[in-house]
Amino acid sequence: MKKIDRKLVKWFMGSNVLIDERIQKEVGVLATRTVFGLFVFELVLGLGMSVYANNYHVSDFETLFYLTMFIQIIGTMLLVYGLMLIPMAKKRLLIKEVTPEDKKEVIRGIQHSWIKLAPIEFVIYWVLSSLVDANSNFLATLFSFREITSALGFTIFFSFFMYLYERKHIKVVNDNK
Repeated sequence: MKKIDRKLVKWFMGSNVLIDERIQKEVGVLATRTVFGLFVFELVLGLGMSVYANNYHVSDFETLFYLTMFIQIIGTMLLVYGLMLIPMAKKRLLIKEVTPEDKKEVIRGIQHSWIKLAPIEFVIYWVLSSLVDANSNFLATLFSFREITSALGFTIFFSFFMYLYERKHIKVVNDNK
C-alpha cells in the first residue's frame, strides 16, 4: 500500500487502528462501491434536473438550485452511509481496540480532535447558513446574533455527538498471552 493510501485510511479509521491486509481490502472494496454509487447518483441527478428545467420551462432557477442542492446533500449522505458506514460497522471495522492503559489517552485524543475541529465547523456552518438566509445584506445577516448563536449551538451539539459516537466505538482488549 502506498504511503498516502495508508495515511488516508489511518485518517478515516483513526490513528490507533492497525491496518492489515483484510482492512485494506475491505476499505478498498467499500470505497470503490461508494465512489461508483456517488458517480451514478450525480449523473442521474444532473441529467434529471436538466431535463426537468428544460421540459417544464422553469423560471425560478433559485428554487430549482436549492431543491437540487437539498436532494444532492440528502442523497450523498444516504449513499455514503448505506454503501460505506453500514457495511463497515457490520464487519466491525469501525471498532477501535485499545489496551486498558491506553484507553484514557485515546479518549483524550478524541476529545482534542473534536475541540480542534470545532472552530472550523463553526465558521463553515456560520458562513453557509448566512449565505442561505441572506436576502439583500450578507454582512448584516452574517453578524446577526441569531446566525452566530445558531452556528454556536450546531457546533457544540455536533462536536459532542460525534465525540460520544467515537467513544462508543472503543473496545478495551486484554493481552493475555
